[in-house]
Amino acid sequence: MSSPEPTNNAALQSRNWSHTILVAALVLVGVGLVFRALKSKYLPEVAHLDKSCVDETKAYAMTDNYMSGIIDRGEEFQVLVGYYECNPVQPKDIVLFNDPEKQQPVVKVVRAVPEDKFAVFPDKRDRRWNIKINGETLVHRDDPYSFGLKTAGSPLLNYEKENGSKVPTGQVIIFSYKPPGIQDSSTFGTIPISKLIGKVIVDPARLEKIGKNF
Repeated sequence: MSSPEPTNNAALQSRNWSHTILVAALVLVGVGLVFRALKSKYLPEVAHLDKSCVDETKAYAMTDNYMSGIIDRGEEFQVLVGYYECNPVQPKDIVLFNDPEKQQPVVKVVRAVPEDKFAVFPDKRDRRWNIKINGETLVHRDDPYSFGLKTAGSPLLNYEKENGSKVPTGQVIIFSYKPPGIQDSSTFGTIPISKLIGKVIVDPARLEKIGKNF
């Protein structure tokens, strides 16, 4: 009369395993939904952009601290590779730049585009340079953005003296978010748009937090 007991135990064990598998599946689905929600929250809407020339959306990892506050060192970010082959570069675009002096590309902020006017002048606080874009001094937080060294001159200042103050066609001025500028227009002067690998997708909440001085 005791022979059915093993069958009941097997059935109970089977139900327990089924319950465990179901719970695990629900947990995984929940994690996926949370991840997707966070992703949609922190990535700006790109559906309206012209992506007809975008080769791919590629993930990179930030390798320096010059964009801290927007993209921190070690943080992963996405790039619309080839975006500027069919889209104009806009001021304040965050771009991936193919630095000729480094094997790895670097992230920078566009500060001036073709036809914009710029003027380089000495920083009153230290031995660096400041710059005006269309008559307004570029700032970081509440202070003038400083870059380079007066003793070393400035490629932008040299260009201004030789060619005038207008950004030429097919060129832009880019800087690191955090001063002093490095591996950007402070080093190379105006930058060919063809050297921009693509448009960087960033957390819009971080830009809103920075405010008008971005």
